[in-house]
This record gives sequence, C-alpha cells and structure tokens, in this order.
Amino acid sequence: MRKSYPFNHSWLFLPERAGSDVPNSDFEAVTIPHSNKILPYHNFDDAEYQFVSTYRRVFRLPEDRRGRRVFLDFEGVMLAATVTINGHTFPEHKGGYTPFSLDITDHLIEGDNLLVVHVDSTERSDIPPFGYVVDYLAFGGIYREVWLRYVEPCHIANVFIRPQDVLTNSASVEIDVTLRNVGAADASAMVQAELMTADGAALLAGEPQPVTVPAGSETVTTLRFDSLPEMALWSMENPTLYQALVRLDNQGGGQDAVTERFGLREAVFRDDG
Repeated sequence: MRKSYPFNHSWLFLPERAGSDVPNSDFEAVTIPHSNKILPYHNFDDAEYQFVSTYRRVFRLPEDRRGRRVFLDFEGVMLAATVTINGHTFPEHKGGYTPFSLDITDHLIEGDNLLVVHVDSTERSDIPPFGYVVDYLAFGGIYREVWLRYVEPCHIANVFIRPQDVLTNSASVEIDVTLRNVGAADASAMVQAELMTADGAALLAGEPQPVTVPAGSETVTTLRFDSLPEMALWSMENPTLYQALVRLDNQGGGQDAVTERFGLREAVFRDDG
C-alpha cells in the first residue's frame, strides 16, 4: 500500500554551494519549511536572498520496501533544485511554484543514505516569472514540505478531476487517472472511484474498471459519473468542496489509493472578455 512519511526534520543547511568534502559541523541544523535567509519586513536588498545554498540530510528508510518504489516529494523549492542521492544527481528542477517528485529507489543503500539538495535562489531568465518585469519578491529555500513516499510498482501517478455542465440538470464528473507501471512485467488491475463529501461521507461509488498498464509506461483511464446526487456549487459565499477517492487493485497483488478535493463551478473565457 501507499504510505507517506513527513521528511521535514534533521536537515542541515549551509548558505553556499558545498561539496561532499565540507563537514557536517559547518552546517546549521534546520527544519523544513525553511528560508535561506531571514530578512526584515522592509528596507532590504532583494539580492540578499539570491544565492546558491546547500541542504543535506542523512537518513535511513523508516520501513522495509517490500517491493515498493520510494519517492521523494518536494512541494516547493525556490527557485531551482538539483537533488543528489548517494552520489546520483537528478536533472535540475526549474520553478519554485510547482511540486516535483523523484524516484530514488534504485539509488538507495542499506543503512545511511546521503541526500543533498543544491538550491539556486537567484533570479534566472530561463525560469518564470523572471526574464520580464515582475513586481514581487520570490525569496529562496526549501519553503514547502518534503515527503518520503512508498508506492507499488504499478501505482496511481496522477488524478485530474473535471466537473462538466455544472449549471445544467445533466452535471457530470470525469476523473482522469494516470497509472504508472515501473515494474518489469505488464500489470493488470482494477480502477474504481468514489465521490464523497468533504468530511468523508459516501455519495456515489463507480463500477470497477479493468485496465492493463504495460511495463515501463503510463496509461490514462477516464472514470465518469453521469448521474450525480444533489451537490452544491462552489462559490465565494459557500465554498463547498467534495472528495474523489480513487482505488487501484493490482491483480498480481498490491493496492493504491489517492484522494483529491474538487468543487463544482463553471469558468469560461470568452472572446468578448
């Protein structure tokens, strides 16, 4: 089954680019979320937070893998992040406002694992919003939470929910489920979704749908709810949200489940503005 662990404690920080030759004693102990520099509310130069810094953490896996894959999930690093695990460096992630995930399974070792994140917090023309005229400050650091996530080789990679025709009597909900199979063999599975209220009360359960995910690839399957129970529209005055619980049952063993929130509201971009 999927399991996520908070990965925010026991980090070390150094406000410069540091290699493996720099001892831990030169670092400061920090907790994520973290700012690369604490600044006053006013009267400071924005160049003060624009530098490359190093985050380091030594960790052991909290539980046995039991055949599962292990991911690191970063919710936000400002502005670009280069992650290295036990000497293996992943391509740089660009953009401080988008989360990103890295499959670190093949680079883990028994015992202590060394994780290093080099964070570039300088304004760069190749990364939005810079390169044009901006009127706000981006600051720097690993400023959102980090998670360690276990999933089965065939798992739910993404859930995208599309309410349709919500202002009519034939409102519906479509759920695009992206399934990823990093295993060595094709995976046969059943996918099912259930709609719930914000507090978890069941509203409507869909029928399980069979799906085959080829080895080493992704498959998108769409689950549709055409006959919805009475559901409130989302508005500023009444911001009602619902939940969609998506389950994956692998026929060869192993399960996965993801819950996403959504609301019923229509937004239209018209030519007349």
